[in-house]
Amino acid sequence: MECGAKPDPRVFELAARCVEVEAERCLFVDDTLGHVVAAREAWLTGLHYERVGQLRYAVAPLLRREGRRMRPHESEKDAVRDRE
Repeated sequence: MECGAKPDPRVFELAARCVEVEAERCLFVDDTLGHVVAAREAWLTGLHYERVGQLRYAVAPLLRREGRRMRPHESEKDAVRDRE
């Protein structure tokens, strides 16, 4: 499959196929909204953030579900402060 680069939705479809995972099970994170929109068009879950604190806050519950522990400097308290 010939394709360019993000935000071309075909890039995300190809990435999902390369890792042999259904697009619906993939998470794409980016600070550029247009890239996230394109990923969503390809059926990936897209997470847009503007500051690192927002990203930490959004991803923390996902990491806990996977049984991973957050480092002290990655606490939700810090993330909330960064969002304000």
